[in-house]
Amino acid sequence: MKKKTSLIVSGILVVIILICLIFIGRHYLTQKQNEKVYDNLASEVQKTQTEQKISDVTTETEEQSTIDFNALWDVNPDIYAWIEIPGTQVAYPVLRKEGDDDYYLNVTVEGNSGLPGSIYSQASYNGKDFQDFNTILYGHDMKDGSIFGGLKNYRDASYWTDHPEMIIYTPDQKLTYKIFAAVVYSNDLIPYKYDLNTDEGKQQFLDSVYSNSDSRSIIDKDVEVTTQSRLLTLSTCIGNETEHRYLVIGVLENQ
Repeated sequence: MKKKTSLIVSGILVVIILICLIFIGRHYLTQKQNEKVYDNLASEVQKTQTEQKISDVTTETEEQSTIDFNALWDVNPDIYAWIEIPGTQVAYPVLRKEGDDDYYLNVTVEGNSGLPGSIYSQASYNGKDFQDFNTILYGHDMKDGSIFGGLKNYRDASYWTDHPEMIIYTPDQKLTYKIFAAVVYSNDLIPYKYDLNTDEGKQQFLDSVYSNSDSRSIIDKDVEVTTQSRLLTLSTCIGNETEHRYLVIGVLENQ
């Protein structure tokens, strides 16, 4: 009797393990399919054009990246910008959902639920024109380096040197931001903690960045940043840490 009971229990355990493995496998496959969507989208909308720049002295060949927003809008009309960090995996659409600030946290650009989600901003706190003092984009810290999983590489000063800028494309403009901070920050949501519509609130945020003492943070204090600057902040989690987030912050060049 005991042997029979043991066999039944063993059989139940085997079934549970098989179900778990199937669930994990399906979850992994779905995530990979969702990630592939972004790879395909990037190849479709990024077009490299070769232009000739003629000056009095020399002729130079310059590559200029353009984004096909009509193709993006065919996929999802909530897309309003495109972000690139040249030389990295970051080349993604930027979305936001009116009335639901965190909708795209776990929803992909095609509307599928689950990881890797999307890169998004909160409609309650940021406009679409990147005219705010601090436009904050959120994305997951994916283990394979996709979405914002590669931002942690900015802990290495040499990586920062090789990838010093972030670029935002909108239908009307190209904005280039010089990175001046890559910091381990509190888990507080910045728009909730600081009133970024006032100079006092803006300065408080800047002070919180410049006073950061975490050994994993790097700050370039030679870059001029004031309350009149326009910032772009990329915000992601740090693995399983719950008390901190990782921020990469740039200031708009030639403002």
